[in-house]
Amino acid sequence: ISLLITVVASHRFRNYMAVLSVEAAKQANSMNSSMEKLSVVATIMLPLGVIASLWGMNVDVPGGANNNLAWFVGILVGMIVIVAVMYFYFKTRGWIRMS
Repeated sequence: ISLLITVVASHRFRNYMAVLSVEAAKQANSMNSSMEKLSVVATIMLPLGVIASLWGMNVDVPGGANNNLAWFVGILVGMIVIVAVMYFYFKTRGWIRMS
């Protein structure tokens, strides 16, 4: 009878560990999906932050002496082009999914 109890307990423990393993895998997949989305957003935002910080410094930059908006519009259009190119690149690679 002692052997029977040991065998039953062993099977229950293996089943319990299998359930824990499956739950851990589900949680890891969910976290991977979240990290993937955060990485894509960070990768798109980083160049924009660098461009904005360079033109926000108190030094002479191209277009800084002019009082017209041509440089501002040019920089803004450049930022939009960077975002569009990165978005379509990530979309073609399958890194951005609409879910």
